[in-house]
This record gives sequence, C-alpha cells and structure tokens, in this order.
Amino acid sequence: MGWGTRDLVTLPRQAQRLRDNFPMAEVEMYRGSGHFPYWDAPEQAVRTILRATSARPAPAPAPVG
Repeated sequence: MGWGTRDLVTLPRQAQRLRDNFPMAEVEMYRGSGHFPYWDAPEQAVRTILRATSARPAPAPAPVG
C-alpha cells in the first residue's frame, strides 16, 4: 500500500491501523504526496506495485470448460 505523507483524506497516522489489522500488508510512505501518490510520485508507485506483485506467486489459471 502506498500512502502519501501529506494525505488529508486518510491521514498518515492511520497507516498504523492498516498494519495492525493486516499484518501481512506492506505500507510504503510517499514523502510529500497527498491522497493520490501515483499522481504525485508515479515512478515510486510503479516500483511499489511491481515489487508487491512480483513477490507473490502467480495465481493458478482458471479451469476451462
């Protein structure tokens, strides 16, 4: 989860609540970003997404037929 340090909708201090309720979640703080860090820091957002999605095994293909 990417979280902007200047987010006024979901305040940065609420990230701890996410960590408490979802211990497997990874939270990356985006310094200087607001509520939409992928707009403010697109390169960092891409790195976060690629790291998170490559760290998990690919889902099994759905059965056909």
